[in-house]
Amino acid sequence: MKNRQLGPTGLQVTECGLGCWQIGGGWGNPWNDDTAQQILHAAYEAGIRLFDTADGYGNGESERSLGRFKQNNQDVVIATKLGRVGMYPESYTREAMLAATRGSLDRLGLKQLDLTQLHCVPMAELRKGQVFDWLREQRDQGLIARFGASVETVEEGLICLEQEGLTSLQIIFNLFRQKPLDALLPR
Repeated sequence: MKNRQLGPTGLQVTECGLGCWQIGGGWGNPWNDDTAQQILHAAYEAGIRLFDTADGYGNGESERSLGRFKQNNQDVVIATKLGRVGMYPESYTREAMLAATRGSLDRLGLKQLDLTQLHCVPMAELRKGQVFDWLREQRDQGLIARFGASVETVEEGLICLEQEGLTSLQIIFNLFRQKPLDALLPR
């Protein structure tokens, strides 16, 4: 598996990562940590070292499974997300974001998050910019090493790219959703 630098921070990640929404259970399937660990180990054996999760995946169970997995696999990078649980759509505060970060740290069993990303935060909040200020504060306090954003639209992505310190930007891009190709990806 090839590695690549993620953003300007020097963090090396595998080109392929594993999205861990499914290991938190839900959608009619109960959470099962044994199954989650099997999935994580299979990805690891295939060379994957980048794992993407969120505080809302399985009500935190995805992060818990990843935390257990990382105890024996310190070379993995975990990218988590915050901003949907307890905040969406209009309850974004410094305190709520700090509580979300502390909750992720606890579930993952970490002292510092490798990468945390805003999780489809409404455009009005992105435009205000306070959510980025609060992430920079958390970075400066040592709670997170890096921050980024996971967005749904090109316009949201362009707003995020103007923020100092942004390490990552996730957006849906596939055969059917190609809008990012012209306006966002070149930036």
